Amino acid sequence: MCGGIYDCMKYIITESQYRTALMEQLSTTSRRRLNFDRMEDDMKSLVEDELIPCEFNSAGDFVSEACDLLAYRYVEDYGIPLGKHSDSLYHFLVDLFGKQLVKIYNKQCS
Repeated sequence: MCGGIYDCMKYIITESQYRTALMEQLSTTSRRRLNFDRMEDDMKSLVEDELIPCEFNSAGDFVSEACDLLAYRYVEDYGIPLGKHSDSLYHFLVDLFGKQLVKIYNKQCS
């Protein structure tokens, strides 16, 4: 049950608005250096070339490792400071790619 009138409201947003909202989670430095097309290509390459989904115990482990590796790569490549900025980058990647990575895991490992 809802606590108030605004607690129950659902919003319909476009994919572009969703991505913009996700980008707001990142530091200004990270936002300037990263773009969605490149991140999608990087994640695709990582999954295809470096990770074997079925070697992980669960979809969650696979998502976590893929996003952690990509976040670490960006920290190294772009000099994103460790700590709060790198943590927000990791969470951003999980939000952005989590569902897609779970589908890949389930398709390949079921």
